[in-house]
Amino acid sequence: MVLRPLFHALLDLIYPSTCIVCGVSVSSEKPPVCSNCLDRLEVIKEPICHRCGYPQDILFSSLGACRHCPAEKIHFHTARSILSYADTNVRVLIHGLKYHFLTRLADPLSEILLEGFKRDFGNAHFDAIAPVPLHKKRQREREFNQSTLLGKRISQFANLPIYEDLVTRIRKTVPQTSLDPMQRQTNVVGAFAAARPERIADLSFLVIDDVYTTGSTVNEVCATLKNNGAARVDVLTLARAV
Repeated sequence: MVLRPLFHALLDLIYPSTCIVCGVSVSSEKPPVCSNCLDRLEVIKEPICHRCGYPQDILFSSLGACRHCPAEKIHFHTARSILSYADTNVRVLIHGLKYHFLTRLADPLSEILLEGFKRDFGNAHFDAIAPVPLHKKRQREREFNQSTLLGKRISQFANLPIYEDLVTRIRKTVPQTSLDPMQRQTNVVGAFAAARPERIADLSFLVIDDVYTTGSTVNEVCATLKNNGAARVDVLTLARAV
């Protein structure tokens, strides 16, 4: 349609869009981040813990848990993350999506997550994606779940359904990033429940979240799935606190 490009061209002139990381101009038709900044994001690379995916100084050959794995019983098979949350630009992008409602950032970020899925779970079998749920009050305020948005490219690529209603957050929790490790562990205990237990038994799930901090949140979601009969649960997050 001719009017659409003309409309966006006019928006570019009146309200020029900029990359939220470096400030360079970008088209109003594109997400507010430039390709150069996306290419420079810090990626987590091997060697990593085989269980939780935390970067290791030396090759971690054991299949057991490392000191960065959740302190409580581990309920996931493996957890993997793509980007380092220590990278300021990674934090800027995730905060832009979550707290500044820049939902178009989900497009490039979901592509990054998809590449991580291909790398880390390309040969794995899953029946569905289970995004970490928000509390219903926060969901109403935000009007979207960033974990669901991040999982959509994987859903399309792997032909996996996204089940947003399997697990529900029954208790509002304080943001994990504001707590110390012990507080993070207790903060999410009992925060989740199975809303559709009949759709969980004997299935394998990929739990998706934006940031893995201590692993307490995703581990609690995985515990909810496993306690209701899930055959296997793995975790994939966009970023990891390192």
